[in-house]
Amino acid sequence: AARDARPAGAVVVDHRLQPGSDRVAARAAAQCVELGLEPVLVRAVDVDGGPRGAGAGGPEAAARDARYGALAAAAEGEGAAAVLLGHSLDDQAETVLLGLARGSGARSLAGMPAVRGLWRRPFLGLRRAQTEQVCRALGLDFVRDPANAAAGPWRAADGSPLRRAAVRETA
Repeated sequence: AARDARPAGAVVVDHRLQPGSDRVAARAAAQCVELGLEPVLVRAVDVDGGPRGAGAGGPEAAARDARYGALAAAAEGEGAAAVLLGHSLDDQAETVLLGLARGSGARSLAGMPAVRGLWRRPFLGLRRAQTEQVCRALGLDFVRDPANAAAGPWRAADGSPLRRAAVRETA
């Protein structure tokens, strides 16, 4: 953004699902400020209060609803032309595999689009490990969400939806 003389800010979303998430969000925001982003906003969200709730679509869907709601509100409040998301090629593969496993059929093969309305995904061509290498090279801290590594079956005994962590475990 600086090279192109474009304004760029950041929104750090704290899902409040783990102890200390507020400190993790504050550290992420501080790093954004150090990078020269302005404004840098931290938004805490309620995951179980999304339009689909924690039951329909599971906690991942509720977290996504809450996160995208916070991002959209911040973008509107700041007059942002676009919101860049950090999805990587690994996220894309997980999305396709989960869609197929959940029975979405060929429609799942499309995965996440690089551009959809306000949303932009500039890192879809990079593996997660590459994004971590970039962070290390720049001296940036990053966090691996412990929930993403949690062991568990493809489908819980209660019939709840498949989890991304299950796909990561088998990859």
